[in-house]
Amino acid sequence: MFPIGPQRQQYPNRPVRPHPFFQAPKQTGNFLNSTTKQNLFALFQTDDGSLDIDKITGTVEQISKIYSQVSPMISQFRRK
Repeated sequence: MFPIGPQRQQYPNRPVRPHPFFQAPKQTGNFLNSTTKQNLFALFQTDDGSLDIDKITGTVEQISKIYSQVSPMISQFRRK
């Protein structure tokens, strides 16, 4: 009733390499390792290496604004 079509070609066993995008990052015991701390610290430094207080206060203000916008939504989920 159903004609038999051509057989699928069998491929030899070849290693399957996952795409690097789908690989989970390697976890270390400490979330903020020394490299991450240095990179974060470098974001708040001026070109001469001193702390940029304006950048720090601007970042804190932005975080505060985001928290004030998001906290009512989070509190709604806590109530349920």
